[in-house]
Amino acid sequence: MSNLSGFTAELNAVPNKLDALIAKIDSTITAIAAHSPQHKEAPQRLQTIAGVGLVVGMALTNTLERVPFRNTDAFVAFTSFDPRANDSGNKNRPQAPIQTRLRRVAAMWII
Repeated sequence: MSNLSGFTAELNAVPNKLDALIAKIDSTITAIAAHSPQHKEAPQRLQTIAGVGLVVGMALTNTLERVPFRNTDAFVAFTSFDPRANDSGNKNRPQAPIQTRLRRVAAMWII
């Protein structure tokens, strides 16, 4: 790692550049939402859901406009966004060993 000392200034500048880029993206999304009626109302309704802000609301609105879903379950499966817990916390379900679970995840990435 000592031979990477010449990159200190560049590495220190990365977080600032990322913050500036994120701010620019946020302002662009805000401008789109302000000037487009369909992109103004839907994200505002979605923002009433806990954890959904302007960016997630716009992303969900865009997805719902572009992709036809057969039902709500298909949408939840597509987004992996299910705000309800599916576990009471009182049951201990058997779980595969960590190695098996990691292999399954790795196999999904390969496919």
